Amino acid sequence: MVELVVGILLIGVLAAAFVTRFQPISTFAINQQTELLAQNIRHIQALASAWGVALRIVPNGGSYSVVCVDGTGSAPCANPGDTVTNPTDNAPFIVTLGDGVTISGFATEFDKAGRPVNGAALLTADRVFTLSADSLSRTVTVKPVTGFVVTS
Repeated sequence: MVELVVGILLIGVLAAAFVTRFQPISTFAINQQTELLAQNIRHIQALASAWGVALRIVPNGGSYSVVCVDGTGSAPCANPGDTVTNPTDNAPFIVTLGDGVTISGFATEFDKAGRPVNGAALLTADRVFTLSADSLSRTVTVKPVTGFVVTS
């Protein structure tokens, strides 16, 4: 009888721990996509600097892509507006968001040094991307001048 009570008590404790840590799929998905976007922005900055080309991240509802700002006549940015090939997987740098997550915000350019710019001038205000799913939202902010990326 004591073993039965201890077993039931143990199952109750495990169930309580599971319930307090359980996150709905939309919460998990939006958190994962937020971190992925922040990592990709940092990756874009590194690529712009390494390649010596200006790149732009373009949000588009359920996806975002990375394109060349100017054409250099050769890879990786032969023509303006070309979608960049991501060197990590040799596929077009287009990220499709899943699980009902959407993205909003303005296209953001990074110059040859990986700094966020508006045309030829450095950004003077935060550039914010908002990811939404159900009633949840998270933001990824690119800070002016430095391009530091913050999630919240």
